[in-house]
Amino acid sequence: MPPPGTRRPPAPGNRRLGALATVLVLLAASGPAAGAIEVELEGVGGDEKKNVEAFLSIYRERDSDKLSEGRVRRLHELAPEQIQEALAPFGRYRVQVQGDLAPGGDGNWAAKYRIDPGPQVAIGKVDVRITGEGRAEPSPPEVALRQGEPFTHAAYESAKSKLKTFARERGYLDARFAQSSVEVDLDSYRADVALELETGPRFYFGEISFEQEGFDPAFLRKFVDVAPGDPFSDKALLGLQGALINTDYFSQVEVHPRGSDVVDQRVPVDVSLTPNKPNRYRLGLGYGTDTGVRGVFDWTRRYIGAQGHSAGAELLLSPAIQRLDAFYRIPLEAPRKEFAQLRASAERYDTDSRKGTLASVRAEHNTFFERWQQILAVDFDYEVPQDDAESKSEYYNLIPNAAWTWKVLDDPIFTRSGVRADFKIQGSYDGALSNSSFLQGYSRVKAIYPPLDDTRLIARAEIGATLADSVADIPTSRRFYAGGDNSVRGYAFEELSPELPNGEKTGGKHLVFGSLEVDRRVTGDWFAAAFVDVGNAFNDFGEMDLKPSAGVGVRWLSPVGLIRFDVAKPLDDDGDVRVHLVIGPDL
Repeated sequence: MPPPGTRRPPAPGNRRLGALATVLVLLAASGPAAGAIEVELEGVGGDEKKNVEAFLSIYRERDSDKLSEGRVRRLHELAPEQIQEALAPFGRYRVQVQGDLAPGGDGNWAAKYRIDPGPQVAIGKVDVRITGEGRAEPSPPEVALRQGEPFTHAAYESAKSKLKTFARERGYLDARFAQSSVEVDLDSYRADVALELETGPRFYFGEISFEQEGFDPAFLRKFVDVAPGDPFSDKALLGLQGALINTDYFSQVEVHPRGSDVVDQRVPVDVSLTPNKPNRYRLGLGYGTDTGVRGVFDWTRRYIGAQGHSAGAELLLSPAIQRLDAFYRIPLEAPRKEFAQLRASAERYDTDSRKGTLASVRAEHNTFFERWQQILAVDFDYEVPQDDAESKSEYYNLIPNAAWTWKVLDDPIFTRSGVRADFKIQGSYDGALSNSSFLQGYSRVKAIYPPLDDTRLIARAEIGATLADSVADIPTSRRFYAGGDNSVRGYAFEELSPELPNGEKTGGKHLVFGSLEVDRRVTGDWFAAAFVDVGNAFNDFGEMDLKPSAGVGVRWLSPVGLIRFDVAKPLDDDGDVRVHLVIGPDL
């Protein structure tokens, strides 16, 4: 007898029979080529159906040119078990499958599976614990695993991910699951979940060093919101990386925690910076119904010196406005949130409502809060109006001013829900480097709300008021006008204004404007719009004479941004229909 645990070798005849049987099986499995398989699934839909299709071999191989009858039948035999496996992640453990396989007359096959997915298993006992050094951390995450609710593997994995993220964001880099289990009792049909996260020790930031040339390391450290000894956090590293990229100083920012050099749970960090090209040039050509064809040349010097100063200039040329604008920017103590800026501009304007030249210098301080931007500035303007009987021959004014912008939106390119509010106050005093006195306030609000899917309701309102002895005391460039692409559509740019008996537009001391618009998606990135506008510029609130208009339009979310094409007509006047074209974001 052969030793225990060994197998007797087959007799020669048995070997020949076994080999013959193997050949016959292979021949049967290969056989003549079968056609394609039409696979039909009943009883499941959505993500469950997609997962079944992904698991189901007969579905994945349905168009293979290497199918044989034997292969088709084998795939059919595997299908019920694969369908059950595919539905388990959705908490379905009582899946019943009835399958039919039939050959067609054209050599193809038809496979049909009637699936009864059964109920989802309910969550039974839930035991989620955080142990180790981080067990007393405040505000642990809530996991979406509640007794009695349907169990899914996605919710289970999400709970694990939340716990790991919670630990890592508080510096517990070695956190691991000491226990992570799901026990499904098919008799009681419930799933008991146990998760125990062992945090391990807490890690802290060590020294943060910069690998770069050209910038003062002390200046770069102003962009870092953490200090050595703070709890280590991936979120803080991403914030640092994003802040440095947003400066436009660097083309690439790489952040490298040195895990191999950890001492006393302190993680040193290297930040590698690749400088951007110092100069940026842009040339653009555009069109607006307010200004006509316009060309723009823009130059920016991204960085000057070791403290991150920058400068730039822009030249705009159009039939109505020609302007040269230059700036010099100085980052301040918190460069992510504030900077000082000097600006100088020279402009010539020639519109249907006003003509003249304007030179201006400006010093401003910009501060950014979470949702607010504040600008405190002082302007000195020298303006020479032309052909304006309601103006001085020249204006020179020192104009302190302050402006605030508040903005909340879901998408800066195509906003479905959002609000923007702007407020500004400015003034000048005759004798204080000025030859006229006025005090002016202005406010503008725009809100976008989606009452239905693929529908937006857009409301706008503007109000401005000026305290001055007469409109002649207000420089032409600081007066109010209405009408145009972004005002009362149906009227020309700055057409609405007080005017002299000869029809000359003078601009007004005050402004009131309102608009209500609805747009709806027609197909793809195309939208249809309808709107009503009303407003005017005037000198006396008792004589506002608000002008209404109405129109329709088309919106196209193009690769270069939102394009708005409107056709509008005044409702009170005999004006013609006007076309308005605007390119740019809503807010």
